[in-house]
Amino acid sequence: MHPILRTFRRELHAFPELGFKETQTQSRVKQFLMEHAKIPEGSIRPCATTGLVVDIESSSSVPSISSNNVTCIAFRADMDGLPMTENNPHLPYRSQNAQCAHMCGHDGHMATLAGVAMVLYPRRHLLPQGTVVRLLFQPAEEGPGGAVPMIEGGCLDCVDEVYGSTTMEFSISITGKGGHGSAPHLCVDPIIVATQIVIALQTIVSRSLSPYASAVVSVTTLHAGETSNVIPSTATLGGTMRDFDPAVAATLRRRMETIVHDTCHMHGAVGTVTLVESYPTVINAPLQTQVVQQVAATVRAVVSEDGLPMMAAEDFAYYLDQRPGCFFFLGTKQAQTEQGRDLHSDSYDFNDDVLPLGVRMFVGLVEHRFACSIVASEPEWTALFG
Repeated sequence: MHPILRTFRRELHAFPELGFKETQTQSRVKQFLMEHAKIPEGSIRPCATTGLVVDIESSSSVPSISSNNVTCIAFRADMDGLPMTENNPHLPYRSQNAQCAHMCGHDGHMATLAGVAMVLYPRRHLLPQGTVVRLLFQPAEEGPGGAVPMIEGGCLDCVDEVYGSTTMEFSISITGKGGHGSAPHLCVDPIIVATQIVIALQTIVSRSLSPYASAVVSVTTLHAGETSNVIPSTATLGGTMRDFDPAVAATLRRRMETIVHDTCHMHGAVGTVTLVESYPTVINAPLQTQVVQQVAATVRAVVSEDGLPMMAAEDFAYYLDQRPGCFFFLGTKQAQTEQGRDLHSDSYDFNDDVLPLGVRMFVGLVEHRFACSIVASEPEWTALFG
């Protein structure tokens, strides 16, 4: 089973697609589920245009012995790649699609849920009567956001709990007065204005917020000019602001607008700030978080809360706004290799050795919440992934 999942993951890696354009990815996932997990086509339906909802229903007549009244749990995998170029020329399965790459592990997430389907569907008779495991293959997590369209498409209907394994953007436009590079005194140089704004923005967190507040302001793009002997008339900055508190967010917004306005005014330029609300904060439900920790212990995984809370954004938050659940990270780093690189690095690659652990985690959650036994012993797991 492991070689099959590894091959599938690498196929997905080689042909990434951007948000809401995952048509081939959708087709590949559906074909894999039908061929290798033997899931009938009638149990797989499209959702949010390029996503999929897959139901694995119990075929048992044995009632549940669980006392938690949970009859349907959902697991989510994201599908989209990032708009960037992969820098792994030595990998035979490197991205074949220009300006698109799986640099955030979504290929591994899909392969993991495909493995869950391969384990569960042939053993659906072991699920208690009336229970359902729903697999959500969601498009556009990286943007513009696929969770809301999935929810609007009914992916959470009848779902009791949801589990997933895994901001505010700003744009600043500066308008000055362009001219020849030899006569800067006749110009209003937007590049000078932009660089001063970048420096001043770094004082928002350090000087405008309490030391006990958590926030990040990162300028990640600066575009200006087309040739070396012309001072341009415009410059644009872009980046992200992140926090956990609406009051902090209001301070970030107010200070950014003040800095841009005053700096531009000082130089005789005009500046505008555009803020785009992104995903809300991911807040796990306490009970479901405890369940994940308990299941992790049973599969001999090390549970860690180091580095939490995190500033990373995730549209899994929309699922948690509708249903109790838990978003957790599965450690995949392998030192001194592509698998040891950070997410969103242009040389990252998912660690295929972790696929069996990911499958065991999700199957373990099924066993815990439905009070049943799907894979009864360690030798059986070894046989599955040997």
